[in-house]
Order: sequence, then structure tokens, then C-alpha cells
Amino acid sequence: MTAVVLEQFIGEQPRITARLMQPNAAQESLNVRIEDGTLQPIRASVNAVAADSERTTWQSLIKFADEWLGWDNAVDAVIGHVADDRLYYTGDGTPKMRVAGTVYNLALPAPTTQLTTAVSGSGTGPDVARTYLFTWVTDFGEESEPSPASALVDAAQGQTITLSGFPSAPPARNITKQRIYRSQTGQSGTFFYFIGERAASTADFVDNISLDAFLEPLPSQNWNAPPNDLSGLVSLPNGMMAAFKGRDVYFCEPYRPHAWPEAYILTTDVPIVGLGAVGASLVILTEGQPYIAQGTNPATMQMVKIENNFACLSARTIVDMGYAIAFATHDGLCLVSADGSFRIATEALFSRDDWLALDPANMVSAFYRGGYVGVYNFTDGAGAQMRGAIHVLPGSPGYLLRSKLREKALFSDLATGRLYFVDEVTGEIMLFDAPGAERTNMFWRSKEFVYPQPVNFACAMTDLPTGADLTTAAGDASLIADGDIVVDLAADVINGTELNERLINGAEIGLAGTPSANFAAIVYGDGMPVMGVTRYGRMVRLPGNRSCRRWHVELTGNLPIERFAMATTVDELKMLP
Repeated sequence: MTAVVLEQFIGEQPRITARLMQPNAAQESLNVRIEDGTLQPIRASVNAVAADSERTTWQSLIKFADEWLGWDNAVDAVIGHVADDRLYYTGDGTPKMRVAGTVYNLALPAPTTQLTTAVSGSGTGPDVARTYLFTWVTDFGEESEPSPASALVDAAQGQTITLSGFPSAPPARNITKQRIYRSQTGQSGTFFYFIGERAASTADFVDNISLDAFLEPLPSQNWNAPPNDLSGLVSLPNGMMAAFKGRDVYFCEPYRPHAWPEAYILTTDVPIVGLGAVGASLVILTEGQPYIAQGTNPATMQMVKIENNFACLSARTIVDMGYAIAFATHDGLCLVSADGSFRIATEALFSRDDWLALDPANMVSAFYRGGYVGVYNFTDGAGAQMRGAIHVLPGSPGYLLRSKLREKALFSDLATGRLYFVDEVTGEIMLFDAPGAERTNMFWRSKEFVYPQPVNFACAMTDLPTGADLTTAAGDASLIADGDIVVDLAADVINGTELNERLINGAEIGLAGTPSANFAAIVYGDGMPVMGVTRYGRMVRLPGNRSCRRWHVELTGNLPIERFAMATTVDELKMLP
């Protein structure tokens, strides 16, 4: 019994030669979704936001508080732990914070003026040496690093000290208050304690607070503003954020995104490319070996080098998969889990050379439907411009799909599970594979079935899923009456030739206007087309004069396909499960 049965479809496994693939694997696939074993065409992309020419140069896209934001460079943005209306991002010049549509530099300037003091009145008891400083406070509750401490002044209990020399508050950072602190010496050392808060002012401040009135200590003593060239911002649990500069990893003070103490810096051996957060772990990807940092507080973070030579090729290939961080390395797409385990998810899909031929260092990536989307744009060895996207579904061994997605500003909306992109020509924000939209034309080429002796397949049958919707959003049910599907693939190319330019079974495939629902199963023997099957749910006779050793099938159209089968006799086809 000789038969070919295509069902439980999977995607490409390009590393494996065509004849050695699994029976249900593809040599090539385009605009296909395979989630329930059937071959499903993806839906068309639809407009989500009207065109705007300013967006045509965007390289980064995010939806924040129902507003679409974008930048002309690669930007990393996270929502702060402090309040839902605050967006923090790096990559657009200095680190920034966006609140209610207003953008601020994240760094809060520290006072640089040293206060002067004057003692007045009379007191009791011995003189006590003290010094003063102050901080700026924004309307968002952020507190700056302290000013330089004043000169020591001696005063007894009951005397008052007048502080002067307060400068005007710096503009453009929403500074509204000052906090004043006084030193106090105890058994464990000298520290500064809060003695007063007021609206930001240049007026003098009078300290008449009792020496016994201990208040809260100065929290920002060891805080530092973030460096101007900080990049790669990610969010971690427990109010932490992390970013990097050169070989240094920085952590913010928990729940204080404006404060990045230098005491928390961890340093790698080679320059850092990007960061990823998975679970309670920070994945540090470098130009050499990666690192994992773990801890519940920046003061206790511990960093471990991973003894694998997985250099990260580009920060734009780093994607949070939920259970792991994915990134492009020289050997393929690498996945790293929270426990520090690494694996090459594309090991069974690409050889090293084939992977590098996609120019992964310049890919732009995103998460979509449980998989990794990598948009590529490169010139191949023949000088042809290659543009499109690979969709890697990293199972075991995993498989690959492709689409015509080619834009460089992508946004994965985890709340809805949808993928958006900016159209580079119109500036429209588009929803990729939009639910309910018209189905696109898919293409799926089977493995090559090779037999010791030439065989002649006599009949074939294509099944669509039970209850399948046989029209698109604008479909016409009359086109699919009695199981006849009109083929409309003139715009698509198979083996470099348009379908209506090639003879199939001695005749051209006829086109009937522009019907919305269509499919075709093109049967090939020894590399040449034998027949185009355009009926479903019933047996179709194949030519009786084509004996070939090598056979494959191409499934095209915009209708879902559940199964294709062909056999050398009618009885064999009837006996197939």
C-alpha cells in the first residue's frame, strides 16, 4: 500500500533535508498558523490607529494608558512600581519618566549649595556640634540626594539656629518642597535626621527643634542620579528596576525609580548588550558569556557567570517569553530560564550558517501567540533583498513558520495577546493577524516523499475542518457550493512562477473574478506539477500517466485544511484512517 497522508500539520524544519523530515513537516510555510493540527491561514492586518507620517520612522512602539507612543530609536520602557500612570524608559537620550503626558528627565538634580548658619539666643547645658543639609522633593514624592553639609556649628539646648543660603528650585522637574536635616551623634555614629519640610523657598529657616526630638533619618544619603547614558531598562520584583552602562549593571532603590545608588553596581567582564527579567532573576546578556543575578533587594544581589559562550548579537532580539528570556546568539535563538539553564531553541531548525544567513544581529523581535517573532531585512548572496518574519515556536524540537510581516516597530500587548506594528509607508498602527479579519493566502509545501521505484498516485482527497467557516469576512457562500472552490492565486508565486502561467494537467487553472474563499492542493512528481486539486470532501482522480519517485504537495489558499491524502488506488484511499 502506497499512500501519502498529510494531517496534524507542523511548520518548517529547515535544517533537515526535504526527504528526511517528519511526514507532517513543511519545507516552506508562509502566513500559516498551526495550533490545533489543522492548517490555518493567518488573518489580514487591520488598521488600529489612523495614519500619521511622523510614525514612519519609528523603531519602537508601546501602548501606555490608552496612548500610543513611539520613538525613532530602540527604547526600553517599563511601568513603574510606584504608580500606574508613570512610564520609565531609556534609549531616547537621558533616562526619562513620563507622567500624564509630560516627559521629565529621570535624574533629579541634587542641591549643590552649602547652607550657612547663625546662632542666636541663650541656652542651657554644653554646646553640641551640629551640621545641616537639605534635599529637594518633587510633587511626585521623589527626594533628591542631599546638599553638601554646612560647616559645623556649636549651640546649646534652647538656642536657635538660622539657616540661610537656600537656592531657587531647579526648573523642569516639578520640585515643590524642601526637606531640612540636622546631624545627631550617637553611640553608632553621626547621622542626619529630618527636622522640617516646607514649600521650596529661598527664605531662611529657623531651627528651634529640641535636640531630643529624634525624627526619621535621611533616606537619600547614598542615593545617586542615574547616568545619562543608562540603557536596557527592565522591571524586577520587589520594586526594583535594572539597567546598564558599559560593563556595569545598575539597580534603582526599591520603589524609588529616580535613585540609582552606585553602591549597588555589579560589573561584568565584557560589555553588556542587554538585560532580561524572568522570575526573580536578572539575565545579563553580554558580548561574551551571559550572567544571572538573583536577589530580593539590590543590596543583596548576587551575580553568577554562565559558562556557555552565548554572546547576545543585539538588544533588539531580546524577548520576554514569560517562562524564559529569548535572544539571538551565533548558534541560534537561545532561551534562558529563571534557574539559569540555557538551550538553543532552534538547534533542530537551523544550522549555524543558515541561522547567521538571516542576519539575526539586525532582527527586530517580539512575542506572539507563545512564540518568538523575528523580523529580518537583509541582502542575500545573489543580491536579492530578503524581508519578512520568522515565527519560532520553541517546543521540543520546535518548528518554524514565516509571514510577510516586515516592519521594525513592534509591540506585544500582553493584556490582549495581540501584536501591533507601525506601517513604514503610511504610519498607520496595524493589528497583525486581526481576529475576524479576512483570511490571507497561505502557502505550505510538504516534505518530499521518495520511493525506491516510480509510483503513480491515482486519486486524492482534501478535507476541511468540520464546521469550518468557508467564507472570509467579506465572503460569498455561493462560491463554495457543493464543495467546489474557485482558485484565486494569481498574485501568489510557487516555485518562482505565477500559478496561472503554468499548465496543470495540461491546462491552465482558470480564474473566476476575485472570489474570497479559495484553496488548491498542487501535487508535484519529480519536481513538476501533476495536478491542481480544487475540490474538498470528495475523491479527485489524478492523471494516470505520471509515474515518479519523488512527490510533494503544496497547499495554498485562504481556507483551513484539516487533511490531504492521496493513494495509488481508490480502494487504498478508502481504507486510510
